[in-house]
Amino acid sequence: MTDEIKGYLDTLIPPNLPRQRRKELYEELYCHLLDRADRYEEIGYSKEESIKKAVEDVGTDKEVNQSISSEFEKLYHERTWWALIPAAVILLMNFSCFWLDTWVASNDYNDKPTPAKALISFVMIFICAGFIFFARAKRYRKMLVGAAVANLIVGGFVYWCFYPQAALYAVENVSYLLIDRFTPFVVPENAAPWLFLFASIAGTVLSAIYCILAAIRIKKDKARPMKNPRKKAVVSGVCFAVVTVCSCVLLPRAMAFTRDYPIWFGWHVCSTEESEALFEKIELNAPYADAAVFLAEKGWHEISEYGNSLNKNERKKYNSQYKEFNFGDEYNVWFLPENHSGGNGFIFLKADETGKIVSKGTGNLHPLEFDEYGYLRYSPSNREYDDMQKVTADFDSLKKGDAEITVMNRFGKEYGNVYSRFESEIEGKHVDCFTVYARGVTKPDAQIYDRTGECHIELTFFDGLLSDGRMLMSEYTDGKLVWNAYSIHK
Repeated sequence: MTDEIKGYLDTLIPPNLPRQRRKELYEELYCHLLDRADRYEEIGYSKEESIKKAVEDVGTDKEVNQSISSEFEKLYHERTWWALIPAAVILLMNFSCFWLDTWVASNDYNDKPTPAKALISFVMIFICAGFIFFARAKRYRKMLVGAAVANLIVGGFVYWCFYPQAALYAVENVSYLLIDRFTPFVVPENAAPWLFLFASIAGTVLSAIYCILAAIRIKKDKARPMKNPRKKAVVSGVCFAVVTVCSCVLLPRAMAFTRDYPIWFGWHVCSTEESEALFEKIELNAPYADAAVFLAEKGWHEISEYGNSLNKNERKKYNSQYKEFNFGDEYNVWFLPENHSGGNGFIFLKADETGKIVSKGTGNLHPLEFDEYGYLRYSPSNREYDDMQKVTADFDSLKKGDAEITVMNRFGKEYGNVYSRFESEIEGKHVDCFTVYARGVTKPDAQIYDRTGECHIELTFFDGLLSDGRMLMSEYTDGKLVWNAYSIHK
């Protein structure tokens, strides 16, 4: 390529075009110029004159100049300040949610989003999506970058992402309702919606990533023109409107469902004063039928009979939790359907073939059921005891024959919580079996994550005297959980 042609093409082709496109235009125009120069040489012009004439012809060729100018305008007619429009609108919408009360979760929790507030949130999402769709269809990369920056600011901070919250909260609540009513699947226990918060953050961040990638592809001239943008806009708008209307209309019913969702066994994990009092009034060797009448009068229900009284939707959840607890057939299990924070206990009754009660219990499952990690399922929460090493030392000091009242005052009151108690008679001897949970500091001088541990203790007494006991104590060493087993041998 001669210096004259190169210099001419440098002035003709805008330098802001993508590198690949500049190269293609150079090659295309170079060949075009050489063809014209060859024609002039054939009719008698010198080589230098032919190149000069070819350059002059292209310079006055309106189609060539108009084609290059239109391509440049297509990419660069967008003004820089246009990026501020979506950014300002999205940020303004987001932070106006706090004053409009259309948020759900921030540093605290707003548990009363109404259909009107959900509708406002849906409109805000529609406006944001509209900006992105319009900018992509028109190939406005600066507007895409502005929308991306705003959504990254919003989604990058957990407690700043307001504008999608009420809408996604409504969608999550309604989804739980529809799953429960029309599918065989079970809604997760404690179905208070929280996924909406993570969906809000993920949605804003993913939309920002899409905008950035689309802007890069437009800059490199690799973004394909959007086909049928009007049709896509109409279809997307109709689908969005359907979701919006259904979510807003069903939101009150869905919120009532999630708020009153039946969690039959969720809090039945430890002995309480109520279950303990009823347990004490039921006597061994008494007729099981009399005990059943007594418990029914107090509002308690036998689990299998209660399950048969539920409707289809309630029974689906009930069966799931019943299988999870795996009570088995050894005991008849009684419980209160009403849930109380902290637990309201179970009552276990076992009768012989004559209908007399041979064993009774209250609290959680028995015997102890540990999972593969050594944890007792459904352990109750408990205060932390300052010195778990003292618990271990006291357990090591236990001797068979120690008095039940002395042992249980230490382990069941001072150190931890009794969460199951069973009584029975074996060969004429009265047998008490307690299970205790405790948690606290195992290594005072260790790092904070290695300091605490928990223990599960099972103690058995014959006629008020200790006959057997075992304990599992957990410790963290270099972040790894280690379980130590102890038994009474004295």
